[in-house]
Amino acid sequence: MGSIFLLFKSIVFLFAIIILIKITLNYMNKVTYSQSKNIEIIEKLTVGKESSMAIVIVCQKYYLMSMTPTSNDLIKELGEEEVQQIIVQKMVDQEFREEKQLQILNTYQKTIGKLKFFRKETRNEKKD
Repeated sequence: MGSIFLLFKSIVFLFAIIILIKITLNYMNKVTYSQSKNIEIIEKLTVGKESSMAIVIVCQKYYLMSMTPTSNDLIKELGEEEVQQIIVQKMVDQEFREEKQLQILNTYQKTIGKLKFFRKETRNEKKD
């Protein structure tokens, strides 16, 4: 009887430790990766093994930056025309993604409809 109680107690403590670890990790994730309202990376392009370029918004101004493991350098502040091109391109990309998703969804729904129709015909043939 004592060994069963000990086993039950061990399992309860194991679950308690797992829950505490999960809570701690969630808290650390929120603190580490908190979203800033004033800084946002719009687009990032890997240029080399350890270097990349990014378009960054800092306080409603757009910047082109170079990023490496040792430094982050400001290449230039983007002008109004360049910013408008970026915004338009983002909108076009979003519309393209949404359109592709709708095409995939429609194809999927048609395929499922054909499979259901085929199953109904097969069941009707077996009944006859």
